Amino acid sequence: SMDSWDQSPVATEIELEVIDALCKLFGYKEGSDGVFTSGGSQSNLSGIMLARDWFCNTKLNYDVKKFGLPENYRKLRLYTSEISHFSMEKSTHLLGMGYDAVVKVPVDARQKMDINALRRLVEEDVKAGNIPFCAVATIGTTDYGSIDCVEEIHAICKEYGMWLHADAAYGSGVIMSEEYRSRIGNLSLCDSITVDFHKMFVMPISCSAVLLKDGKNFEA
Repeated sequence: SMDSWDQSPVATEIELEVIDALCKLFGYKEGSDGVFTSGGSQSNLSGIMLARDWFCNTKLNYDVKKFGLPENYRKLRLYTSEISHFSMEKSTHLLGMGYDAVVKVPVDARQKMDINALRRLVEEDVKAGNIPFCAVATIGTTDYGSIDCVEEIHAICKEYGMWLHADAAYGSGVIMSEEYRSRIGNLSLCDSITVDFHKMFVMPISCSAVLLKDGKNFEA
C-alpha cells in the first residue's frame, strides 16, 4: 500500500525521487512537485481542481476547500480544444461546475486549437460577465495526435490571469526524444502537466502523474 510513508517507506521515497526527476525533465525549477495517479483522467481532474481553487483563492479571495463553491460558480469557464479528451467535461461535472463550464475552442486545419478563436471566446465571456479561470492545452489529441501551441495559449492565460494546464497524457513521452522534443513546445510554461506512462513511455497500464510548477499549490 502507498497510502502513507509508514506503510511504504521505500516506495514513497522512490516516488519522490522519480517526481523530482520528471519535474526537471519537463523544465520545472526548484519548488515544483507532483504525484502519481491511476491515469490521465485522474491527473486532469487534479490539475483542473487545483486550477479552480488557485483561481478562487488568489483572484476571488475565496476558499473553496472551506466554504464550497462560490455563489457565482456557474460563471467559471475552462477553455479546451473541441477535440480534447472527454475528461475535461467529466472533471467539471465531478467538481460541481457542470459541462457548461467547458468552452470548446475550434481547431484549425491541422487539428490544433485555433488561438484567434480562443482569444475571441475569452473576450466574449469576459464581456458577458463570465469568469475564465483555466485553459487546457492538449499535447497529443487522442484521434489526431495534434499538439496545441503552449506558448500562444500561455500568453492569453497570462493576459487574463488564468491557469494553464497541459493534458500531455498522449504526447508527453516525446520529451525523451532529442530529435522531436521541440514539437511539444515549452511545457515548463504550464502551471500543471498530465503525464501518462502507459502511452509513449511504454509502461503497463495504469500509470500517470500530475506535475505542478509551484508545489505550494498542492495546498488545495
